[in-house]
Amino acid sequence: MIQPAAEWAAWLEKRLEQLSEGTIWQPLLAVAERGVQDAEKELGANDPAITGLLDRQAALLQVIARYEDAEPLYRRALAIDEASHGSDHPEVAIRLNNLASLLQATNRLAEAEPLSGRAARIFLASLGMNHPNTQKVKGNYLKILQAQTLPEIEIEAKLVALENPG
Repeated sequence: MIQPAAEWAAWLEKRLEQLSEGTIWQPLLAVAERGVQDAEKELGANDPAITGLLDRQAALLQVIARYEDAEPLYRRALAIDEASHGSDHPEVAIRLNNLASLLQATNRLAEAEPLSGRAARIFLASLGMNHPNTQKVKGNYLKILQAQTLPEIEIEAKLVALENPG
C-alpha cells in the first residue's frame, strides 16, 4: 500500500527532529567510539584491524559535519595502513580517498587533490582501469579537479598523467 504524502512528510519530519536532537547519530557515535576502544585494548592501538573502525567512525563524524573530529581519525587510519601494508596497497587507497573526501567537503581542494590522485593511481595499478573502485576514485579525483575550476586542458592533462604514469 502506498503511504499518503502527509504520512511520509510526518515520518521525515520526525527523522529531522531526531537528527537535530542527536537521538539518531549520538548512539551510533557512542557505539563507534566503544568499538575502537575495545579493539585497541584487545589488538593494540596500531593494529591494522582497527583501521576500518576508525574509518567508519570518521565517516559518521563527517556525515554530521564534525570535520575537525573526523580528520585525525582518517589520518590515523591512513598512517596505520601505510605502516602495515606499504604505501601502494589498496587499503591505503581507501583511506586516501576518504581523507580526500573530507578535505573536499571542507573546501581544502589543494590538499585533497594529491591524495585523491594517489588513491586513483594505487587502484589503477593494483586493480586495473575497469574495476569499480578504480572508476569511483577516478571520478572523485575528477570532481576535485573540476571544483578547483582548472582549465579543461589542465584537467585532461592530469587525467592522462594518471592513466599513463612516467
